[in-house]
Order: sequence, then structure tokens, then C-alpha cells
Amino acid sequence: MFPDFRRAGNKPAFLGPRMILFQIGEKVVYPNHGIGTVENISTRSFGTQPERFYLLRLTFNSMTVMVPFSHVEEIGLRKVTRNGEVMRVLGFLTTGTCKN
Repeated sequence: MFPDFRRAGNKPAFLGPRMILFQIGEKVVYPNHGIGTVENISTRSFGTQPERFYLLRLTFNSMTVMVPFSHVEEIGLRKVTRNGEVMRVLGFLTTGTCKN
């Protein structure tokens, strides 16, 4: 479980057990659409309820997408996996053991 601390400088904040906030300029994976860049973080009100959004610009076609914070996990928005992590997963799938 992650601690509950807020944004400090340019470091991401963790707000619950699995909610990760992305930073402006960070590359993210938007499932079924590819890689995007977080261009802005804004708050919009719908009725009396304010909602925070990520504004993403998708790399493939430069389309912009607004993703509500409340739907990040449901959509599957996530950080781009680093090459070293991918190699560890592939190694595990091949050998059944994980090397640090």
C-alpha cells in the first residue's frame, strides 16, 4: 500500500493504494490507442461536481484525449514500461525464474 502524500516539486504523488498521478510531459500508455504525452492537468465542473482531467496528446495521430482522474484505472492508463523491466518479464516467461 502506498503512502498518502501530495505532489512535491516534480515528483508524482500517490493518493491511495493504486492511484498514481502523472506529471505534465510524462509519456503514458493509453490502451488501444498507443503512447501519449500528458500535456495538461485541469479541473472541470459538471453540475456541482468538479473533476480533474489529464489532457493527453496521442503520438500516432496527434489527437487529444481528456481522461478523468476517476477513470484512469478503469481505462488502463499507465506508465510506459522500461526496457529493463520488459527483459525481466521475458526472462521470467522463458526460464520461470526472475533475476534482479
